Amino acid sequence: MFNPSDADRYPVLAAQDTSIRALATNLNAKHVDRNHIKFRSDCGALIVQLEKSNLTCINAKGESMTQEETVLAICREIGIGRSTYYLYRNDYITTQTYPLKIQEAAVEACFNLAPEHVQAKFAGMLLEGGLLDGKNLEKLTPLEVKGVISELETTKPKKEDDEPLTKDELTKRLNRLFKRAKKDGLFEKVIVTFNNNTVDFVNTPDKAGELYQLLAGEFPQADLSQITKR
Repeated sequence: MFNPSDADRYPVLAAQDTSIRALATNLNAKHVDRNHIKFRSDCGALIVQLEKSNLTCINAKGESMTQEETVLAICREIGIGRSTYYLYRNDYITTQTYPLKIQEAAVEACFNLAPEHVQAKFAGMLLEGGLLDGKNLEKLTPLEVKGVISELETTKPKKEDDEPLTKDELTKRLNRLFKRAKKDGLFEKVIVTFNNNTVDFVNTPDKAGELYQLLAGEFPQADLSQITKR
């Protein structure tokens, strides 16, 4: 259990006033399951509150730090790493844009409201003809709130293959593939060519020129130099 008086283990937090130390103590005392959506939400709330607080910004050596560095250090001392710090923070800020009843119901259902596809689904509910069109979001009934959560739970993120591929994105991907192929000596072993929108590996050298001409015309900014190598 976290002990705020343990200055050796928690030097940055120990330098803070009683109210700040109490926030961290309460977080650890309230949660056993750190994978629960409520823990993530409370971590995000703590981070945002710390960012707005008047902190003592010094490290264990007494050296000065920025406000952000101090918040990160406090979170690290209580078990919130840098990657999850930003995840919890951003998820919390995003979740606060939902009506309170929806937030509470999502926590109860262990459902994360922050992903973009969930936000898009909820925004669609507010449009004309949507599930929440014309409704007072602060006066939703328990049944209506349950219906909203159920509907949000059905939405799935779009797969990468479902998204249109832009010319610029394809160029970048081709460049990455050519660099990887060069490292593996792939262009010294085989020649690649297009055939009815598929990629074939053949041993006919003149096919390299055909591929080069095809790609150079469509993607002039791509680095195609390795294609002509045997």
